[in-house]
Amino acid sequence: MRLLTFVYTNATWLWQALLMLGVFCYSFYDAFVQHLATGMWYAVARGCGQLLRQVLLVSLLVPLCRVGYTVLQNRVHIFALYRRRTDHIIYGSLVILASLVHVLAHVMHNPGVLQTDAARSGTWMLGASIFVLAGSYATHRFTPLWSYTRHFFRPHQVGAVIFLVGYAFHVSVWQTAIVLALFLADKLFEGYARTFKTTVESTSPGKNIFQLTLKLPKDFPVSLPGQYCLLSFPAIEDRWECLHPFTIVSRDANTLVFFIQRRGDWTTKFKELLDKNQACSNLPVVVKGPFGKGLQSNDKLTYICAGIGMTPIVALQPQGEVHVIQKTSEEMDLYKERQQQAPKLERLYLSQEEPPEGWLRKTDLKLESIVVDAEDGVYACVPKPMEREIWRMCLKHGKVFFTETC
Repeated sequence: MRLLTFVYTNATWLWQALLMLGVFCYSFYDAFVQHLATGMWYAVARGCGQLLRQVLLVSLLVPLCRVGYTVLQNRVHIFALYRRRTDHIIYGSLVILASLVHVLAHVMHNPGVLQTDAARSGTWMLGASIFVLAGSYATHRFTPLWSYTRHFFRPHQVGAVIFLVGYAFHVSVWQTAIVLALFLADKLFEGYARTFKTTVESTSPGKNIFQLTLKLPKDFPVSLPGQYCLLSFPAIEDRWECLHPFTIVSRDANTLVFFIQRRGDWTTKFKELLDKNQACSNLPVVVKGPFGKGLQSNDKLTYICAGIGMTPIVALQPQGEVHVIQKTSEEMDLYKERQQQAPKLERLYLSQEEPPEGWLRKTDLKLESIVVDAEDGVYACVPKPMEREIWRMCLKHGKVFFTETC
């Protein structure tokens, strides 16, 4: 039963993974067989080289094309295009792994290859991969004293550029240029058709989660529940700061609403600014979006959300059973104010305060009972440890499991 549930829940992802694995193996095997007569190690090197050239470089850059990827996410449903950043990290890690095997195989075949121009460009690429990996795997949890943008993300971008330049010299300029041209075309379209300037209309106070309301930009595209925008505040940020993604809570004829959780370096500073200067209305904002995969409501699903994970649930307005977990009643009020229609059953849990009448303590939260009672499946937008716990319970009891797909 567990295996069948896992296959059913992840059917789209599994067949996509098998398809990509088949493409990877064929690309490697084709070059490997052609050059096997020259030597085993040489054949391995050429196989990795062809894999990089034909498959991995394209796979690496596709998730970076926000506009194109958003179209694929919402129009092409045969692929499990769920997490753009995760896909990019996976393919980037495979690129670096294939590059390392490629270099080692060449050295094993002929140590003299280290004296060639190809070896020098390869050295650039491997050196740049240190910055690429640091930017991919560093998180705010492990970098509390460092700025993620300045010390990890920007070096990641520089390392990626050095890697691609070294690759162009290592293989051929035109092959790299074609892939980069598609990437740049997407970025130009994003800057022209998906970038807007607006101002802050209002903000609501909140200790950890607060509401940011923007004036709706002119000609802003139709957005789906669960999609996100990239926000930037030129007046308060330096040139090193990057745009920050936030899920759209709601939009109407005049406003665009976001919930923001004070978590990392940037959001903490932004919250401090709001606390010091409550009159932040008319603060200029750059908005890019909407991006990401839209969500569809299912009245047979049971929804569980915690913390800032309530954002897609509020945007979706689901009719299924909803369980909301928050730290304070202040954060819970943000959720309740935005619920336009009452779901079948709403259970609210607080973890740091004495709950009002009708609410429960977090200690009363029985995740396994919720999973068992779920009619069709469970949709969870919660911290990773709880997400893994719910996923294991769904496997145990034969329930379908869904999670955030932005």
